Amino acid sequence: MFVPARSKKTKIIQIMKQPGNINSTVFYLFLTGLLMLLIPLTSKAQLFENNQLFPHTKIIKGKYFDGRRYPFWDHPFWSLDYVDSLGRVVVKESHYKKELRSRHEFEYDSHNNKTLQIHTFDINEPETIDTIRYNYTYSGDRITRQVVTFPSDITRVTELVESVGDSILIYQEKSYYFRPNTGKTDVYGKTYTLTYRNGMLVSNEISETGKTDLSGTVHSLEYTNGLLVNNEVPKNGVEMLRKVTFPYRKNNNSKEIRTYEYYNNGRLKRQTIEMIPEPDQQSSFTGSHESDDQYVEYTFDSKGRIKKSYVVFNGKKFKMVAYKYIK
Repeated sequence: MFVPARSKKTKIIQIMKQPGNINSTVFYLFLTGLLMLLIPLTSKAQLFENNQLFPHTKIIKGKYFDGRRYPFWDHPFWSLDYVDSLGRVVVKESHYKKELRSRHEFEYDSHNNKTLQIHTFDINEPETIDTIRYNYTYSGDRITRQVVTFPSDITRVTELVESVGDSILIYQEKSYYFRPNTGKTDVYGKTYTLTYRNGMLVSNEISETGKTDLSGTVHSLEYTNGLLVNNEVPKNGVEMLRKVTFPYRKNNNSKEIRTYEYYNNGRLKRQTIEMIPEPDQQSSFTGSHESDDQYVEYTFDSKGRIKKSYVVFNGKKFKMVAYKYIK
């Protein structure tokens, strides 16, 4: 695939104000987050991206809902994923009615890990083509080094720096952000300490470094049978957008704890959220379907693929997504 450079001219079109016209990048991030919610929260997904395979499929069509009469945000947003012969998604498109909103293309290596992500179209920046490049070093099937190069003068390097047999693996991540106006490079970092028992991941502790609000904090994740069951996220006074529309009160010990339960097939069944301390005031964004205690229900096709998913909370059931698989 020919990989074009970032366009020299960038014509930015402001987001149209009519109802239903949203930033396609926001919608893409929403789709990514929703899909991560629907696939098993495996150990690989916590450090390197887990690329799900869809064998014997050529196209996946998704339709996204807010649980009421119309699809997501009251208007018909939908997506098309094009799949190659190995079951890997090679093109992702998001649409609004009959209008293409964004398009991404992907390439992979022999380990099925992403090597290129090309943002070939965004309705808000139609003249810009952005490319993210991924480079890996392996030891067998294990990634020992990953370098991600973004188009915005940012490079992220994650590498294995220490191991105790196969029971403890320590990865160090550093992000380098070059500032052209000053000629300086800012460096931000994380350290991942992964602990295994009998070949299964049981914990992942993420230590923050660099000049950020979370510097010096530890983000703890716990696993059972390879699935994430407890996610304790330090906040350090960082704004909690899910709950409040104003800055969270300053507290150096504030944190959010998410716990997860699963069905026998590894799909997410229940998510609970606890914030310590509780916010001064709680409110939800309009159209938000995230509760402190919510369940996820699914219907599947004959191949075990998700056809529809629903979120259940406060005694109400909301349809979130419907998929159609085309051979």
